[in-house]
Amino acid sequence: MLHELSHLILQITREYFVIGFISVGYLTWRKDAFSRALFILLFTMLLNPYLKSLFQIPLDPALGKQGWAFPSGHMQTTFTLWVWLAWELRHRIFTVVASLVVVGVAFALVHEGYHNVKDIMGAIGFGLATLLAYAFVCRVTPQDRHPYLGVFMAAIGLFLIFITPENLPHMWIAEGALVGFSIGWAIYHAWDTDDWLFRRRYTVAAAFLGIVGLYVLTIPLKGYMGPEGLNFIRFSAIAFWVSHGAEAVVYYIHRITGRL
Repeated sequence: MLHELSHLILQITREYFVIGFISVGYLTWRKDAFSRALFILLFTMLLNPYLKSLFQIPLDPALGKQGWAFPSGHMQTTFTLWVWLAWELRHRIFTVVASLVVVGVAFALVHEGYHNVKDIMGAIGFGLATLLAYAFVCRVTPQDRHPYLGVFMAAIGLFLIFITPENLPHMWIAEGALVGFSIGWAIYHAWDTDDWLFRRRYTVAAAFLGIVGLYVLTIPLKGYMGPEGLNFIRFSAIAFWVSHGAEAVVYYIHRITGRL
């Protein structure tokens, strides 16, 4: 029973659940909060492999996997995403859900033997330090400049990629998404589109169709580049589509046809 529950909880940490969750939150609830949350999540995905390479504490041999255990990447990304959103949204129910998610993921990682308590506590400690630094940067940066934080963090992320001995393909997912989402959110800021945001169901549908479409369209690129380049192109395109493209398409269809 606990094994099945742990496996279910850990689905929350999978990249496509996170993409869907943040996409819906961005398109239907609070663009600013979910954008900033995405930025700190993606930066954590770049920071954690570097931290692992510093400590070089191996995973439990019983897992039969190579890699470093401390600090836990799943825990660090989960903590930064959900705690930041709980702090920004200040919604009582969401805060309870976020707390349950963080505790649940910590329990599941330990129960399944992926990490020990030290790995979890290290991830929470580094996650908290990152959140505090990020909160300070957001506070001193004018809000109309927040979309460009992603480009700044991508620049730091690029440096982290090249000083991390294990140049992991998933680091390029975060790098590409930071660039794509930052550009898309910045362009959105130049629009005056609040009068048609009631068409949220269409933008959400367009966003998910576009995500699937971009994933399929980039599959042939596997024959021309490595996973790093493919991940950068694929996820920068997906991030740009979610942050601006989907709403732009719905907006212009409405302008041209008078429908939607």
